Amino acid sequence: MVQQAFAELTEQLTEGRAAAGSDPVARLRAVSGAYLQFAQRRPQRYRVMFGGVWDATGAVQAATVSQADATALGQAELAVLADALHDCVAAGRSRSTDAFGDTVALWVGLHGLAHQRAVIPNFPWPAGTADRVVERLALLDPP
Repeated sequence: MVQQAFAELTEQLTEGRAAAGSDPVARLRAVSGAYLQFAQRRPQRYRVMFGGVWDATGAVQAATVSQADATALGQAELAVLADALHDCVAAGRSRSTDAFGDTVALWVGLHGLAHQRAVIPNFPWPAGTADRVVERLALLDPP
């Protein structure tokens, strides 16, 4: 089920990127938005994927999943995000000099926002919070 959930997330990220057109910043925002939408629309799956219910370490120790399979979880999704950030760098729209490190930071920021939205849904989230996370962590330059 976890592998299936990650595949579903990859599909949504890829679809978001494709639908955003040719502007690299729009594609990065679309991928980031698709990530947050997945977490919002599929909260139980999202929670299972990231250890709220399923424990990758325990599954490897119990030999229900291989170390390679556990390590592979999330890599395709991270690659979609990394490609979108790389395109921003290549277009001169991001100041990132460490695309992998900044991709991981962006993923952690999106994950944190998704988690916080789920656990405190009544918090008065300011408009544009997701955009701020993406702009700052992807080191985007103003248009």
